[in-house]
Amino acid sequence: MFDAKKIEELSIVLRNFKAMDFSLSDLDGITLKDLLQLSISYQYKQVGWRAAWVLETVVLANPSYLLAIQDELIESLSVQKDWSSLRSYSKILMELTNPKKSFSLSKEQEEIIIEDTFNWMIDIDCPLAVRCNCMDILYQLSSEHEWIKDELIEQINLFLKTPTPALASRGNKILKRILNS
Repeated sequence: MFDAKKIEELSIVLRNFKAMDFSLSDLDGITLKDLLQLSISYQYKQVGWRAAWVLETVVLANPSYLLAIQDELIESLSVQKDWSSLRSYSKILMELTNPKKSFSLSKEQEEIIIEDTFNWMIDIDCPLAVRCNCMDILYQLSSEHEWIKDELIEQINLFLKTPTPALASRGNKILKRILNS
């Protein structure tokens, strides 16, 4: 864990970021592992979601950076409880599970992602963006885990009983992909 002085220094840096493209050189010595660790820091909630957002921005701009934190990221999934941070995590997981990318997940890692993603998606408090991202993550893993398709169809159909426009759009796209696969 971090000492109080390092947390304060990192907090100042993270609070000064604006919406822009990042590179690791902009982070003034903050590593991806620092960002990941800070993102699960409940003592510093604002710093946590900012760290998750910066982590998301950096790794989506440079997907190869995911390799350095893949194991730690997956291990931290069940620990992360902040929905703002989980929005960033889910976007990173969409990249990590994308079959068009060259990331390699162990069966254990896939199982962790599947379990946590289903848990987030069915949580009544799950924000719409996270729920939609979860549907994509699970769909992407369904080619290796055929049973996911049936469960995903059931969940999407439940969501479509009282959909928002975004949920209807994403849900219907995924249902169409499943039915055409």
